[in-house]
Amino acid sequence: MSVAPPRSESGIDLYTVPTPNGLKVSLALEELKLSGSPIKWTEHKISFATNEQKEPWFLAINPNGRIPAIIDNDRKGLNVWETGSILRYLTKYYDPNFALHFPESEEDYETEMYNWVYFQHGGLGPMQGQAGHFLNAAPEKVKYGARRYIDETKRLLQVYEDRLKDGREYLVGPGKGKFSLADVVAVTWARGSGFSLGVPHLSEIGMPNVQAWIERIEARPAGKITFASDFVTLGKQKDGWEQTARDKVSWVWAEDGKPKDEL
Repeated sequence: MSVAPPRSESGIDLYTVPTPNGLKVSLALEELKLSGSPIKWTEHKISFATNEQKEPWFLAINPNGRIPAIIDNDRKGLNVWETGSILRYLTKYYDPNFALHFPESEEDYETEMYNWVYFQHGGLGPMQGQAGHFLNAAPEKVKYGARRYIDETKRLLQVYEDRLKDGREYLVGPGKGKFSLADVVAVTWARGSGFSLGVPHLSEIGMPNVQAWIERIEARPAGKITFASDFVTLGKQKDGWEQTARDKVSWVWAEDGKPKDEL
């Protein structure tokens, strides 16, 4: 049984792992810090290997036993869990410069932003997570399951592709758009397509706009910090990673002659 790490006297304690969901909060925090927000935090890495997220001390923070979760020591030790709730909380209390959302004078964009936030939380994240499970972790190779979730993830990514056409750089906002929570929640999943879909670069399946959007966010100062050593970045440092990704998915479509996106 693990013991809870010491609580900070002030600032936020962040309990996380650099998974797509965990990275959402990390990216948001880095963006806020670079925007001039006074936010401060201490990161505590949770061990999946020892099932630390199921320990009583962690369940007292998040009863669902999932990362990420935070404790805000500057606001009476408030526990906040679920990424959507955490991100909304951070923008409400720590984003005076509107780095991640929109001012009241642009409330229609704020509403549109949350359309995309909840679209990701109910769509892309769960579907791509299941695609990755059937491709990488399932104890049996179940073609139907893998195809079902890979194809549905591609369908959802096409929605992003269509949104980003005609020179749009970010999902919400006037003109080419403004970086916001809509981008934060989706990019951490979309950039892992090589490992959950067997597609190293989304431009290979007709999504150049999504690929350019991913690279644009990775190149932001906060993106460089957040993604410096996560599993996607480390995976791409291995020789031949692109072909390895393509080969990994070959069994899903083998031996029956069905088109890849029939389902």
